[in-house]
Amino acid sequence: MIDILFERSSEQTIVTMTEQQRKRVGQWTHIEVDLVFKPDEELIADLNMSARLILNKEYEPLHVLLLEEGSESTLYQLTQKEKDQIIQWYQTKQIRY
Repeated sequence: MIDILFERSSEQTIVTMTEQQRKRVGQWTHIEVDLVFKPDEELIADLNMSARLILNKEYEPLHVLLLEEGSESTLYQLTQKEKDQIIQWYQTKQIRY
């Protein structure tokens, strides 16, 4: 997780991901995913975070955004490793369209 305000980062482990919402936005599909981080990790433990996974029309992952309270986070960003955890979850989950 990248803390933009304090200009620091640390890798966080996502232990649970749950799809909450899916919607079509033009040619894209947005999947909102609730995230639960490993509880002993200081930076994230108490934050209510989710992610928006954006897929193309072939349902391939294009982008992952971090959300706080349903809006794009202005204080934090996901690292590439954290984005990869979410993409891996999507690819192994075999979500039906």
